[in-house]
Amino acid sequence: MKNSILNLEGVQVLSRNEKKNVNGGLAEGGRNCVKTGVEKDLYGFDTYTNTYIVVSHVCEWKCKTKFLGITTGSETHFGGCGVWG
Repeated sequence: MKNSILNLEGVQVLSRNEKKNVNGGLAEGGRNCVKTGVEKDLYGFDTYTNTYIVVSHVCEWKCKTKFLGITTGSETHFGGCGVWG
């Protein structure tokens, strides 16, 4: 399929930097996210003991949003403490 697309009239292959810009500025192997230092435990109710127990530990991440390589803002997400860093 790739060759059939490349053979279309007017098709241009993007450079590595152009691909990064189309991909929201995300470089391979990482995102534009940093930990904010906020961490919290997530709790679930254990019906066996009738108590709340810790089921997960998450960290807050602030991620820059980009469009065509231009920073357009930021978003805050909670996720694992090592997933985006």
